[in-house]
Amino acid sequence: MSTQHTLLTQAQFDALYSSSDWNIVELDMETLKMTPGVQRKHDAFGGFISGCRDQPKTLNGSEAVVGFDLFAHEPRPNTNQGEGPLNVYHYIIKRTGKADYPFMLSGPYRSEALLPHWAKDLDLTPYLPKPGT
Repeated sequence: MSTQHTLLTQAQFDALYSSSDWNIVELDMETLKMTPGVQRKHDAFGGFISGCRDQPKTLNGSEAVVGFDLFAHEPRPNTNQGEGPLNVYHYIIKRTGKADYPFMLSGPYRSEALLPHWAKDLDLTPYLPKPGT
């Protein structure tokens, strides 16, 4: 699966995510499934997102204002290569500077997710708030 780059309008971005900090929250799957550029929507069953419009972070080599991990069921895992029934994909959103399409969704990436791409189980610990926060 190759990395895609899809322009997003302000409304598409706002529907997907709005926050002033990098707190991790659960993805709204209905909104995600309406977002252009997201692959494997039919296999997706959950995920987590975080971001900050005012304080970008370098994710997958780009200045991103949002990053999210998407969990997808793999109906035909390549067991000979060690793949199981769970795939984790990482996406980022960055600013474009264009008025009509101020954001760009890029992904899926197989790196920089909080779980490995071929996770053995769905351990949500990395996505949960840390004690004391």
